[in-house]
Amino acid sequence: MVDATIEMANGVMIVTPKEVKFEPKDGDVVYLRSRFKHILIYKGTANGYLYSFADLIESRLDIDDNPVCYECEITKIRPSTEEEKKLLFDKLKEEGWEWDAEKKELVKLKWKPKEGGAFCRPYYNRIMFAPTKGMFNTGRDKSFLDKGWCFKTEEECQAFCDRLNDAINSVKP
Repeated sequence: MVDATIEMANGVMIVTPKEVKFEPKDGDVVYLRSRFKHILIYKGTANGYLYSFADLIESRLDIDDNPVCYECEITKIRPSTEEEKKLLFDKLKEEGWEWDAEKKELVKLKWKPKEGGAFCRPYYNRIMFAPTKGMFNTGRDKSFLDKGWCFKTEEECQAFCDRLNDAINSVKP
């Protein structure tokens, strides 16, 4: 059943569906047109502004808690198509983010080196853990990647090694 108006004109029945205004809910992926084209994950409205969890403006990803636009500037808002959702989620992944629809939050993904790329990993030298360089997909270095023990910088790896060494040193024989 569709809410519509029905009228007769010259013996012909004319059925005109009533337009239903789309009202997005928290976490909906929507297409929005204002001064720019947006594909965004709707967060809510407050004080005349529309906010998002993530906003793909043209082809630039914006992740922050700033308002997207004034509600009065919106010329069109509708649910995103599957293609539009894919554009947004692909861009999120490219930038190291993932949308958790159940928790309604963006999750920062763990950095992962590119195939054949270098990374830092912990190395145990019989006294303590220390950072060393590794190469993705070569021998045992792949196991460090599988465990999540790969880091983009030596500083990140050193912080992890420090935590490992502290844990070892806290155990008394």
